[in-house]
Amino acid sequence: MIVEVKYIRKGFNRGWLAESVNELTAKTALFANKFSTSSRAVLDIILASPNRIFVDKIEKLTEEMRAGRPRPVSIRVYCFAASDIPAMTCQQVKQMFEV
Repeated sequence: MIVEVKYIRKGFNRGWLAESVNELTAKTALFANKFSTSSRAVLDIILASPNRIFVDKIEKLTEEMRAGRPRPVSIRVYCFAASDIPAMTCQQVKQMFEV
């Protein structure tokens, strides 16, 4: 499993998210090829401050990218505020990394 964490202090754009997903897709494919096994990837996007608009925008763009790909990519994208991390339970964290 490949885990990538991105931290956003303010604003982002579609190109940044697409580039992050594309790079992670390439890393996942390289890992799977090198070790002859399937691989999963998780992209955790942490927002410096709570912003539901960003979360909704990221989720929408992620779904659009997923729908636009010829074959499904096994990348999960999670977006949450940095202030939410201390309140996360072990179960919530485990769910992020479930295979």
